[in-house]
Amino acid sequence: MGYVRMRKMNADETLIVERQTGFQRIRIMDSGWGCVSVYFGDGDATQSIISVEEPRYLGLPYVRTLLAALAFQPNPLRVLVVGLGGGTIPRYLQSCFPEVMVEVAEIDPVMVELAREYCGLVEGERLRVLVGDARDVIEAAKEKYGAIFLDGFGEDSIPSHLSTGEFLEGVKRALLPGGVVLANIWGSNRNRLYGRMLQTYREVFKDLYVLDVPVSGAKIFVGLDECREVDHEKFVEWVEVMSEEHGLDSDLEEAVSGLRNGADERPYFEERLRD
Repeated sequence: MGYVRMRKMNADETLIVERQTGFQRIRIMDSGWGCVSVYFGDGDATQSIISVEEPRYLGLPYVRTLLAALAFQPNPLRVLVVGLGGGTIPRYLQSCFPEVMVEVAEIDPVMVELAREYCGLVEGERLRVLVGDARDVIEAAKEKYGAIFLDGFGEDSIPSHLSTGEFLEGVKRALLPGGVVLANIWGSNRNRLYGRMLQTYREVFKDLYVLDVPVSGAKIFVGLDECREVDHEKFVEWVEVMSEEHGLDSDLEEAVSGLRNGADERPYFEERLRD
């Protein structure tokens, strides 16, 4: 359930459905211009923007940056997405990467029902939603993944048990050789635990890269099970090649900003997060 404070509720939006679940309050709004928006909690900041008719539409900057980071492993055979939200990421992968099997871990069954009914989510042989806690889903996985997206934000934070070193060790074990973990993280301006999250990723993964999300203050962490020598120019080339091979929107290239190695990212000397 990725959450980025990038777009405030439009006064012209009309309510389609509102549900209070055991986990959160969910509102789905009709934008009036061919998209629906998903909101969590009582705030007016958008969680997802979805075009039901066009699964390749990416309405939020963090989603474009997160998907651009897939250029570190542009041809995964199996992908896990932690957090469904409106289903933007799995629908995009299903449309643009027809050879990929996508699984989604979503803890809230009501969100799954609403995504099916109002957000264009269609499951099938190549897209499965697994209802349950992400830690349980990952521990029970019988096959490993080439890429794992960690997009499990609530309104203000990532659930604490999805931030610890123990969780990330399990995520790393679920990766195929050469696999990549792509995580949506609030930056230090919004996240008092940013330094500890950064340190935890540094300790768990052999190599870590950080991308800035334009405007929002969010970061994308790229965790790798092997060391690579990648600079910003090389990464942009990878994104261009991936976009050309899969017919992706050029917005992905525009979403790339400030790639750097996690070893150079401040702050330093923070304590690792633990269960």
